[in-house]
Amino acid sequence: MCRLGNFLQRMGRPWKVVVDNKGGVNAISITAPTTRFHCVLKETGAPNRLNLNLSAATLQKVLDAQAWAESHIRETIILRDWAGSTGWNPVYFGRMFKLETAYRPMKWLEERRMGIARELLLGGDLSIARVAESVGYPDSFYFSQVFKKYFGRPPLQYRKSGLSLAGSQTDH
Repeated sequence: MCRLGNFLQRMGRPWKVVVDNKGGVNAISITAPTTRFHCVLKETGAPNRLNLNLSAATLQKVLDAQAWAESHIRETIILRDWAGSTGWNPVYFGRMFKLETAYRPMKWLEERRMGIARELLLGGDLSIARVAESVGYPDSFYFSQVFKKYFGRPPLQYRKSGLSLAGSQTDH
């Protein structure tokens, strides 16, 4: 089987590889975001001859938009401004972003912010208000509500439980 087929089969889901009788990839069913598939193509060196209508320019704009959001993570990000960073209007930006990542832009941003907040809470002694500001939430009460939605407990409680777990672990 070709290198791409082997790679995708090792990954298991979200890829389903159909192999022909000569060991070549006959079809690939993709249930993952196309951004991940672009990375797989690049990693394996496989030619992009599959009929996926993937645009390298679209992917690059989405990756640039993600980088733009990362560089503005501490700020309030408005979809119009974010879309403007790509040169697309907000509606088209939302469609292309979701097509490439499987997330609506603001949902992706929220998840990214929560991941960073989680790291800041567990890795330091910043106040909840400072953590909230660090990830673009000027209102620490609202930040706490969003954080609780993601992690099942408020930030301070999460920090305390995370620190107690880290303190009770021993190296093996």
